[in-house]
Amino acid sequence: GLSGIAALRHITEHIVFFDICFFLLTFILAAAIWFGETRPRPVRFSEGTPVVPLLGGAGAALQTVQADTFYKQGQAYENAGSWEGAAILHNEAASLEPTEDYYYLFLGRALLQLASTLPAGTATLPTNIANLSPDELLALVNRGLGSRNREDMLRASYAALLAAQKLNPLNTDHSANLARHNRTWAFTEALSPNEPPTNALLRELVATNAKGVDLKKLNQAATYYREAVALSPQNVGLLNELATTQFIMGDTNGALATLKRAQEIDPIYSPTYILRGDMFATLGDKASALAAYRKGAELAASDPGVLSAVGVYSAQTGDTAGALDAFKRLADLQLTGLTGTEQAVKDLDAVVDRLGGYSTVLTSASQNREALLTSITSLRSQLHLTYRNIALVARDAGRLPEALDAARTALSYASDAERSTIEALITDLQNPKK
Repeated sequence: GLSGIAALRHITEHIVFFDICFFLLTFILAAAIWFGETRPRPVRFSEGTPVVPLLGGAGAALQTVQADTFYKQGQAYENAGSWEGAAILHNEAASLEPTEDYYYLFLGRALLQLASTLPAGTATLPTNIANLSPDELLALVNRGLGSRNREDMLRASYAALLAAQKLNPLNTDHSANLARHNRTWAFTEALSPNEPPTNALLRELVATNAKGVDLKKLNQAATYYREAVALSPQNVGLLNELATTQFIMGDTNGALATLKRAQEIDPIYSPTYILRGDMFATLGDKASALAAYRKGAELAASDPGVLSAVGVYSAQTGDTAGALDAFKRLADLQLTGLTGTEQAVKDLDAVVDRLGGYSTVLTSASQNREALLTSITSLRSQLHLTYRNIALVARDAGRLPEALDAARTALSYASDAERSTIEALITDLQNPKK
């Protein structure tokens, strides 16, 4: 079975014990008030005893409170990145309230995350579960929780999400989550653990019929996306996800048509244009990619990713002015982020110093400082790269003084590992070949 079950059971027993004590105290107080009242009551009010309905209603309420307590404890484990504990606690919530689809949603998500941490192995759970009832699906989840292989955990996750949809088939979230689950599941055996699943890579895996790609699950993902869109036809986010799946499957025309529909519904939703740009970039259509990225940049001026894309594709299509403008806007954005993060470190240090230093405060303060320092390192590296790009674009346009100035700025942000490349660029700019 999963490690940590005993400890988690111990915690939940204390939670249940507290709820029972609270209920008993409430019941005793209610009984004291009831029997302590000596005034005569109307016959219609006192002819029936309140004990039975009170006990029944309180019992149901107690069970709901218990389930919600397990669910909230599960969220705490999620926040800590402990997906095993989260799955166990969400399962307890679903077991207590088996008709509440909300608990299954979080149970399925936790199981999916847990699956990504497990090794491959021989699956024992069935694959044909579409016709099972929610109770039968929950039983499968319980079996899956005792497994130690990725495939069984993925099947358990799917069972939980399918149970949620069966309980509330008109909830768009359930169809969408089933779609996302199947799209992820389709490539589980085709990707290495640390390989980023970019749309371009997934499309290539499908096009080459790579080993491990499950086209049946990918088609099922598209079906679930269409169900979700049918339930919420104005949801442009879901339309973008459907278009992404179509593109991965090789249906370029279908994907672009879906994106066009999303643009018609919400013409100022920037992710649609960025996704369109990504698709054209994958197809090698640089001009169309640039047009889409530029529209995305107009709508999301503070998005560093799209500004970078505009800079790169402007340079590749010969638009020097557009490339320099995009990269300079990107540098300003990154510099603002760097300045703000550096100030945050100074502010944190000042507060901690007044409290006696980092050794006297909670370890979270030191962890926050380390996270800020990591962000500073990342921003400096990004600034180095952006100014290097400015230098290269200016150099290729014959604007050597501007290129040299940008290269020197890039050097000021370069790490030790990056310095040699920038120094070589500066040397070349100072001694141009005739």
